[in-house]
Amino acid sequence: MNRYFIIIFLVVSFFGCTGKETTKPTPSQPEKVILPISATANDSSIINDSILVDLKNGENNGSDPYINQSLEQARKHYISAMAAETTGDSTRCADEFESAINILNELSYYPSIEKNKEFNDLSLSIIEDYETYIANIDSLGEETSIFALREKLNQLLETPETPDQYTPREVIPGLKVPLVINGFVAMNIDYFSGKGRHHMERWLRRSGRYFPMMKRIFTEEKVPEELIYLSMIESGLNPVARSWAKAVGIWQFIKGTGKLYGLDGNWWYDHRRDPEKATRAAAQHLRDLNDEFNDWHLALAAYNSGAGNVKRAVRKSGTNVFWFLRKHLPRETRNYVPQYIAAAVIGLNPEKYGFNVEPDSSLVYEVVKVNECVNLSVLAECAGTDLETMKGLNTELIQNCTPPGYRGYKLKVPAGSSGMFLENYAQVPAEKKRDWATHTIKRGETIGSIAKKYGLSKSLLAETNNISLKKKIYPGVSLVIPVSGKTIAARIQADTEISGKKNRQVKIRTANLESSNKTKISYKVKKGDTLGEVAANFDVRVTDLRIWNDIPYGKYIKAGAIINIYVSKEKAVMFAQDGPSLKKTEAVALQKADRGKKTTSKIKSHWVVHTVKSGETLGKIANKYGVTIRDIKNWNGFRNDVIKPDQELEIYIIPDTKTSKNIIEYKVKKGDTLYAIAVKYNVSVDKLKQWNNFKGSKLSIGQLIIIYTDRET
Repeated sequence: MNRYFIIIFLVVSFFGCTGKETTKPTPSQPEKVILPISATANDSSIINDSILVDLKNGENNGSDPYINQSLEQARKHYISAMAAETTGDSTRCADEFESAINILNELSYYPSIEKNKEFNDLSLSIIEDYETYIANIDSLGEETSIFALREKLNQLLETPETPDQYTPREVIPGLKVPLVINGFVAMNIDYFSGKGRHHMERWLRRSGRYFPMMKRIFTEEKVPEELIYLSMIESGLNPVARSWAKAVGIWQFIKGTGKLYGLDGNWWYDHRRDPEKATRAAAQHLRDLNDEFNDWHLALAAYNSGAGNVKRAVRKSGTNVFWFLRKHLPRETRNYVPQYIAAAVIGLNPEKYGFNVEPDSSLVYEVVKVNECVNLSVLAECAGTDLETMKGLNTELIQNCTPPGYRGYKLKVPAGSSGMFLENYAQVPAEKKRDWATHTIKRGETIGSIAKKYGLSKSLLAETNNISLKKKIYPGVSLVIPVSGKTIAARIQADTEISGKKNRQVKIRTANLESSNKTKISYKVKKGDTLGEVAANFDVRVTDLRIWNDIPYGKYIKAGAIINIYVSKEKAVMFAQDGPSLKKTEAVALQKADRGKKTTSKIKSHWVVHTVKSGETLGKIANKYGVTIRDIKNWNGFRNDVIKPDQELEIYIIPDTKTSKNIIEYKVKKGDTLYAIAVKYNVSVDKLKQWNNFKGSKLSIGQLIIIYTDRET
């Protein structure tokens, strides 16, 4: 979808967004499931619009209604993908999954979107189902993203290992990074030369555009030149790629790591999407990792999963040889190095593996400086080129315009066109240069009131103008309002086309569930229920509730409505007998109420973070804290009982009121040590560490720690 419409659609009537929702058992039970299972109170798979109402302010958690517009678009593509999967249309299924993910990728640049639970829930659900779909098909289409391809390769390579897979069959000489062809690498070479051939051909073509620049930068940064082939595995040489793990650009930097190497960004631009800036950052990062591990294979593994995972694998395996510690790494990282070697081996000698591809022309351009916020179509006219060329040269721009308030922005124009551009740009009328509205602050206005006037969120307005929400604004100052007056017909048309199909698709989806091992049960919505709470109570996903009942984003269910939920037959019986586990939100409310009391420093309940130890199970952990396995799964969003060592779990503690123990919440003061606090409250240091899940003895001033004691404070 054209990113220009992201801004355009801010003028549309928006909706709210469900807030943060979590679960925790309490003494009360929710309204019972309506049984018998075979005959529910409402046999329709689609909820009638009459029982849907707009979200209240308390439900949307302050999120911008534009978010719901995009979430709903993604949900419709998601429904279409699942319907296509049901009917066996694999091409359309993959296209619809990719379309849904692309919309969420665009939305990912919205300020503070990572805090939006609905966005995170929908993203996770789509990716989970896409991964399941990928596992069940034989091959992927030509336009499938690099991330779907890597997932398929990871699945294919997770086969029982044999000793000969580790045996080197060939070593490519004359390189600083060892290119050893063993069984693991050979499997990747076979895939890229066979079923994945079209992917490798596309990468070899794109290499002509970017590799000359990459070779120059890697040489300047004193990094082995052959590492440029890693960009094939990272992004398929796509500078605007965004992974399922929120990494961005041709070298796939996450936000935090990118900032360490000077890659900044906001709503308007993202340096991670600039091929040249990202390449220099990647060269520096790879060099730093090699300095840390003194081994290029381990540096590559750390580039993929972080230095911590590699250090842990070295510690567990007792070796620093990648091939012998790979089983201790995350699945993707185990196969990441073999995938890189395979891409490099083919890229260095493509003819040997049957590839005869003409590379694209090298990326060349000139740079001009622009002070105003101007649409790229206007700038393209000035440079004597088209919009697509201008976008391809300036991939770091997200909103199809130069950023407002950024004087001297370095715009790339086709080689040889800078003189023409400057001459033409000087002739562009001022009103045509500015495609965005401005607002002069009046006395009494606030960021909140101005944002409300234009239908924006405060965070977007503040970020657009590079101001803090905590700072006062003054009359007479002009603000950039990111609202365009262009047509919104394309987005509305897309809504209409998808909406016409969605009811049929939901029916296909629910019919498929009913023919599987799932059982449809019905639940009567209580006053105050949220979709997140209902989903957690029945151990299902919020996105599933929305799809089963065709609940659009920006809507919630009226009290008294009957909604359909699909669970296993075993769970259906359990819910009929006991009712579902209750709400973490209630536990949070208890915790806040306890902390709000000014008459005592004792608290009745608190959260702890438990780090899973080797050999522990959910059952053992549940027994330790006096909770249920189901509680732990609900609090931490688990769908099965699988846990791993070093995994962190949130546990909500409710003290046993039958004992005389008090729980004190103690704020660490300057000079405090664990030993001094232990002596003060007549407890052991080991107990303090256990209660607070401390691994070391270091404390921070102001840190809150929990103490169980017989003493009053």
